[in-house]
Amino acid sequence: MSKYFSLLWGCGFVSVCVGELLLGGKVSISKLGIGTWAWGDKFYWNYESGQDASLKEVFDYCVKEGGVNFFDTAEVYGLGRSELLCGRFRRQLLADDNKENVVLASKFAPLPFRLGSNCVVSACQDSLDRMGIEKMGLYQLHWPALFQNEAYWDGIAKCYERGLIESVGVSNYGQNQLRTVHKFLADRGIPLATNQIQYSLLSRQADNNGLKRAAQELNVTLLAYSPLAQGILTGKFDATNLPRGPRSAVVRTTLPRVKGLLDALKDIAVSKSESQNLDVSMSQVALNWCIAKGTVPIPGARSLKQAVDNCATLKWTLDDAEVKILDDKASASGVNVPAPLEGR
Repeated sequence: MSKYFSLLWGCGFVSVCVGELLLGGKVSISKLGIGTWAWGDKFYWNYESGQDASLKEVFDYCVKEGGVNFFDTAEVYGLGRSELLCGRFRRQLLADDNKENVVLASKFAPLPFRLGSNCVVSACQDSLDRMGIEKMGLYQLHWPALFQNEAYWDGIAKCYERGLIESVGVSNYGQNQLRTVHKFLADRGIPLATNQIQYSLLSRQADNNGLKRAAQELNVTLLAYSPLAQGILTGKFDATNLPRGPRSAVVRTTLPRVKGLLDALKDIAVSKSESQNLDVSMSQVALNWCIAKGTVPIPGARSLKQAVDNCATLKWTLDDAEVKILDDKASASGVNVPAPLEGR
């Protein structure tokens, strides 16, 4: 299921700790993760098995040198291929050094033909088998179902109670649904750890629809998928250089509307590079905006260069004035893409 347009820093391999988050009070993740939708997806991201060596480089760098320990996948990403790769890369890393803390998160797809709570438990076990692990750091419901949501909530609660998962999350839930599932789980003594939503400078619905406020009240961490708006906020695309595949039309029509925002991202990147003596990119600025807004961004990375750039986000922060500049430019663009799967 495509999301159309829609975390420990260095306590092991690297020497400086710049912060961590606890999911559900027990799972330590870095303040930035890596989304692996593209790892295995042939239709939208043009995946080929020949890319696997490069993806392993991404995984290894993030954990060993980049201070990122959180990888988000799903059973539908490449029809299980993404889970297989995440699990394989983790095992290979453990074989070299078993001191690192790698957190793998996956998601259950609430498809209409999946009936009853036990289908969640079975799907969770299948995901664990593909990843080659006995317990998952975080398991999420990928989007709100058309019906029988309570059965799915019961199913993911069973996964937690049976020790298959360490923390429980949802994805694409609106504020009302978030409050309802939170209460359902709390009545069983289970904390709701996360809600994964589409969030970026070009998708800010959560700022105004009560979702962020509800998450804060309930102590639910917001994971931000598509934090770079599928590459638009990186600055690498223009009218003569567009991505291949279905993304091309979205990027082509959006770029003219966000020129002011892209200029601001570039200006801040240049300023931070000079003041911090770092190589700061537009991508890092956009990701740090997500962090400043209280979310955990999970950008994709398919090359070592992208991994290095994403991880460098954690070396510096935006100040309040810079956040406001970006807020104003994003608002002026008129682009505020709604989350296509998000419920109410």
